[in-house]
Parts: sequence; structure tokens; C-alpha cells
Amino acid sequence: MSTIKGSKSKGLTTMFKRLGQNRGFTLIELMVVLAVLGVLAAIVVPNVAGYVRQGKQRSFTADQRILQAAVDAWRTDTANRVGNAWPTVGGVKGTPSAGVDTDFVDTGDTNSIIKVSDLSTGSFIKSTDTVKSFKYSDTVTGTTGATNSPVGSYYWFIDSGGLVIGWYDANDDKVVDSGETGFQDGIYP
Repeated sequence: MSTIKGSKSKGLTTMFKRLGQNRGFTLIELMVVLAVLGVLAAIVVPNVAGYVRQGKQRSFTADQRILQAAVDAWRTDTANRVGNAWPTVGGVKGTPSAGVDTDFVDTGDTNSIIKVSDLSTGSFIKSTDTVKSFKYSDTVTGTTGATNSPVGSYYWFIDSGGLVIGWYDANDDKVVDSGETGFQDGIYP
């Protein structure tokens, strides 16, 4: 029995000696770990960036669908179609361009930027904050006080076919230029 106890204590002493000798990781071990982490980061980061872009694009598409449904419902309400009006700042449809009044702030505007206050007042959308991507704030005279959410990046207008189109004014000239309509890479709201 005494030999068993002696061998156990000798084993513990040897183990403690080994633990005392290992004071940390070698430089090579640290470099291997960093290389593995670098490879994992190189694989994960592009995938995450792709998911973020897809999420922004899906949110843009959801905003467009919400607005299209609201505009369609607004147009089917006979009280709103008097004079063939549209729920826009100018009561018209068509692409805003250099040929129309595009300052978007006075009652004389003849552009087709969607007037969200008309849609929310008529309960065609739940509230003016339903669509987070709105940039234009329709604070023109005569509104009910409801305005578009001014925090977004997109102007939304109704084209000549009655379709809701998102427009990101990249050069801030208030003119729809080539490549400024639809979802813009990475821009949302």
C-alpha cells in the first residue's frame, strides 16, 4: 500500500513540475491561431455583407409594394378619382423631369411624387411612418399635418403607367437621371 501512495505523490510532483514549465504559447502557435482566424474572417465577412444588402433590397421592395397597394386602393375609391387625380403632390402621374416644377414644396407643383399624407389620411396606409424609405416631406399648404417620413433616401413617384417607382437622386439635381430609379446598391432606408 505504501508503494501505491508513493507512486501517486511522485506522479503529482511530476505533473506540477510540467505545469510550472509551460508559461504560455509559442510564437508559432499564436501565428497559426491568427492565420486560422484570418481565413475564417475572409469566409464570413463577404457572406454577412451579402445578407445585409439582400435585407436592404427586400425592405425597398416591401416599401414599394406597400405604396403600390395604397395607390391602387386610393384610385379605386371613386371619391378620390374626381378629376382623374392621383395621390401625388401635383395630382398627376408621370416621371418627374426637368420639364416640370420639381422643387416639391409649393402647391403649384405638377410632379408625381407621392403625397403620403393623402394615403394616410384616407387610411390607405396605416401611418406616414409605414414606409421608412421616404425622403420627401410634403409640408405643402393645405395638408392635414401628416408628412412623409423625412429620414429616408428615396423619393417615390407614380409613373405614366400608374406604377410606383423609387428614385434615389444621386446628384441632388431633382431630375430623374439614368440609373437613379429602383433599388440602389446598399442604400436603405
